[in-house]
Amino acid sequence: FDCDVDELIKSGENIEIKHESERNLALQIQSFADVIDLTLDDLLPYHICDYVYQLSICASDFVTNCRVLGSPEMKSRLLLCHVTTMSMHQCFDLLGIRDVKRL
Repeated sequence: FDCDVDELIKSGENIEIKHESERNLALQIQSFADVIDLTLDDLLPYHICDYVYQLSICASDFVTNCRVLGSPEMKSRLLLCHVTTMSMHQCFDLLGIRDVKRL
């Protein structure tokens, strides 16, 4: 499976939501800005902790229910995985936690 996510981004590939798990993950990712605004309003970082926890639950559900590699939706799902990791990375950075680059 030879697929470069950076090339997908440059090509303007879209994320297509077809499965409920994809939808739930996308909605969770979309709420990132609201969580940051809430955290800035009350200066309580637990909002970010809760967000990244809920995001990880949605991501786990997504990879359990939606085949990524080799699926007809592979490009779209790889982009969704990329956006998920970027959101998690930003949360960890804001919390002062070094994220794991690879498992």
